[in-house]
Formats: sequence, structure tokens, C-alpha cells
Amino acid sequence: MEFPKWIFEKQTIIENTPSRKEGIDFETELNEREETSIFILTLGKLLDLNEIIICTSQYYFHRVFLKYSFNKEDSNQARMMAAGCVLLASKIHECAKKTRDIINCYHFIITGGQQILEIGDHFHKLRADLVLAESRVLRALCFDLDIVVPNVYLLHFSKSLSLSQSTFKIASKLLNDSMTSILCLLCTPVEIACGCIHLASKISDKEIPFPCWYEVFGVDTNKVVFVVSEIMSLISKSNEQNFHNLNENQNENLKKN
Repeated sequence: MEFPKWIFEKQTIIENTPSRKEGIDFETELNEREETSIFILTLGKLLDLNEIIICTSQYYFHRVFLKYSFNKEDSNQARMMAAGCVLLASKIHECAKKTRDIINCYHFIITGGQQILEIGDHFHKLRADLVLAESRVLRALCFDLDIVVPNVYLLHFSKSLSLSQSTFKIASKLLNDSMTSILCLLCTPVEIACGCIHLASKISDKEIPFPCWYEVFGVDTNKVVFVVSEIMSLISKSNEQNFHNLNENQNENLKKN
């Protein structure tokens, strides 16, 4: 079941979130959301969680930070809340992970695998922080935990449309990328799935032979166009960042030579 209270106008998020009230600008919040969403993906893979649980965790995270502000001094605050989202999502999908395993994987990512986490005061503090984070996530979500994530619709629609394997893989990649953004706060999971399939069919040059096929699933053209536009902006931003990083690396190499 989808709840309209979790779908917002983009301008509302640009202007009116807890982070904005704390003096954190929109671009900084977007960067924090992107980095923490990638953290969730990494944590989920280390814990061997499936894509449904990982995506559910990302949904929880994006929703929670409509109630909480990002911390300018402590980026690990968001990551611990994200770990709480992962713990909760694994329970909801009846694949509960031990807090010990989540803490160990969390610590591995935070330290870059450089430090071994021994059982001791720091371990017990992290465990207490994780339990507290899960409780805060529950309260922030008002115990509204029931989500059918876009992955489910993507698979269903792909079968109905007899998509090629290559187009499906592209659509899945687009969906994964979209979860690093606020798109899940702007559109329903059905709309996101349709937008990803539509864009994937364009990229793979394998057009779906049914005009406005997404209307069968209750999605109008304007929503599909919006989803595609948001994902394309995300891809463009990523490419610009990669180009910037490449230039920085080249400049560093030139200085060394």
C-alpha cells in the first residue's frame, strides 16, 4: 500500500526540510543523501541482503531525513541512522541480521577495513547506538513500514512487456542510481519503475511497441517524463563529477612528474 503523505513537491524539499532549518543548503543535503544511500548499498551487500531489502532500507532512510536534519559536524550520524534502517528492513522482510553482524560491517566500512573491531567498550557503544537508531527510525516513520519498492514493479512490468535481458539490466541500473536521489520522495514506486523502463528502452534502442504502455499501469506521460528527466539529471551530475575527479587526478600526476 502506498501512502500519499510520503510523496512531496520538489520545491517543498528544496525549501523546507529540517536540514534547511539548520542552515544546510539543498545541494549539501543531496550530497549527503547520495553518499549515505551508497553506504546502505555497500552495507547491504556485505550483509548479503537482497535488492528488495536494500531498496526498502533506502526508502526508510530518505523518509527519516524528512524528520531529521543531517549533521554538519558528524557524517557518521546519518550512517548510523542508515544502519538502523537496514536492521529494521531486514526484520520486516523476515531476514533479520544480528546486530553484531551489522555493527562489524558498519565499522568495516567506516574505517575502510583498516581496524578490527574488538569486543569492548567501543563495540558496546556502537551496539547501543544501533538499537537507538532503529528506535528513532521507527518513530520517525510513525511505524509506517509497508512499502512495495520499485524493484517489484520493475520485474513484473518487464515480464508483462517481454523486455530483453539487456533492457531489464539497464532499467535495474537506472533504478539503483535513482535511489541515491530524492526521486522516491517525489514519485510513487510504480511511476519510478515505468520511468526506468521507458528510459532503458531508449538507451538500449529497443523501443516498446505499445505507445503509452505505462498508462495500462495507471501512470501518465507527464510522470514518466518527469522521472526520466530526474534520472538524466542525476546521470549528468555523476558524469560531471567523474570528469572533475579525472582532471584532479591528471593534475596531481603532472605535479608529481
